[in-house]
Amino acid sequence: MALINFKFKPITTIKKPRISKDKKKSKLLYCLCSEDGEDYIANVNTSPSNTIPKVVKYRFTEKSYNIKGKTVVFSKYKDEHGCYIKYLRDESESKIFPLSSELYTPFRKNYVYSGYIVEINGVNYFDVVDCIDHISNCYSLVNFNL
Repeated sequence: MALINFKFKPITTIKKPRISKDKKKSKLLYCLCSEDGEDYIANVNTSPSNTIPKVVKYRFTEKSYNIKGKTVVFSKYKDEHGCYIKYLRDESESKIFPLSSELYTPFRKNYVYSGYIVEINGVNYFDVVDCIDHISNCYSLVNFNL
């Protein structure tokens, strides 16, 4: 009778390279959107006091510029009356039929957005969760004077 030799090797785990993920550095905050040339800037009041605001400016994350899944988007170009058009979509429509980012943007000057301050590769950005409304309808959320 021949003996069969079995050899067992321990399983070694392969470590995957760490992908840079954004780290939340704040609780849910509100920002006022402003324009800086072709870019949009998040103006965030980081002061707990309503009387003395401390406004810090952040760039928006690349993920925030993606219009897929955004229920509120704006046209990048003015219509025949010289106004930008605001489009309201339901959640399923915004995921199934994303619009072209060449014609539409999720940002508009003087609109309030909710989100988090995140750190990506050592730089702080504002990551948008939702578009709230125009500042005239929700001024108390941002708590600072223009």
